Parts: sequence; C-alpha cells; structure tokens
Amino acid sequence: MTQLTLINTIGEWLIDQALDEPDIIEMFDSVCQRLFGAGVPIARARLTWTTLHPLFSAETILWKRGQDIEFEQFHHRENQSDEWETSPMKYMLENDVDTIRRQLDGPNKLVDFGILDELIAQKMTDYLVIGTGFTEKGKFTKDDGLGMIVTWSSDRPGGFSNDDIASLQKSQ
Repeated sequence: MTQLTLINTIGEWLIDQALDEPDIIEMFDSVCQRLFGAGVPIARARLTWTTLHPLFSAETILWKRGQDIEFEQFHHRENQSDEWETSPMKYMLENDVDTIRRQLDGPNKLVDFGILDELIAQKMTDYLVIGTGFTEKGKFTKDDGLGMIVTWSSDRPGGFSNDDIASLQKSQ
C-alpha cells in the first residue's frame, strides 16, 4: 500500500468519526498514531481551535509520540501573553496566511518565532502549521476567528518530505 492510499484511508476514517459524536482528544490521538503508522514522521502535534464559550476563548490538545496527551483551555483575557505575541498562529491570523513551514536544521534553518527554540531543544527538525477556517471560505482569519490550527513537528533528519506535507494537508 502506498502512503497516499494509507492517508486516504485515514481521511475516510476521520470523516466517519466526525459524523458521530467523537471524543476530540481520543480522535486526535488516533489521527496522529495513524499518520505516524502510515510513515509520516510526526513527533509532536498540536490542535488548537476557537470556542464559543463564556469562559474560554480556545482549547488545545498537545500530542507527543510516546507520551500522554495534554489538553488545555485558554481563558478570555484582556492582554495577550508574550507566548501568543511571538507565535506563528498570531502571525497567521493577522496576515491572512494559512500555512507556515520552518525547517529547524540544515542550510534552510529559520528560527523566527518563539516556539521554535523550544522545538529545537526537543530535537525537532521541521515545523509545519496549517490553519483551517470553519466558514464558507475555509480560511481562519482574525475577522471571523472560527477555525482550527494544527502544528506538526518532525524529528526525522531532514524533516518532512513534500509527500509528508501533502499528507498532512490532506488529513486536515
């Protein structure tokens, strides 16, 4: 079976799951496990989405290969954290960008967001961020603020291949 065939199978599984009432944490864990099993070299992934909740503005799930899943909720705040101010997610929202990639080693290494130093310390070699809006346009912008952003990190030397990136984009 080719990687594309496996990714299509994951996509079909994901659609079936979404039509039910899935536990989002278990579903994201399973997606990450399945992608890794299909040969996509993910070592770390984070799913973040906005909420329409009186107490929380967003929720996030952090998956790290071989570790327990972490779930966090972000309270509404008047002032943004320093972490948010230097994040690729903020950059994406403010500049109408739906994908960011940063290679974290080799000749194309680029470290221009705060989180990237942390990822390099964790031996990550590549970082990909993909945003998907929940509106008709499918874009996640600060104007509507409804959508999800997934970050994908690899620890494989050389990072993600073009096929890996296409697989991650297709799965989202």
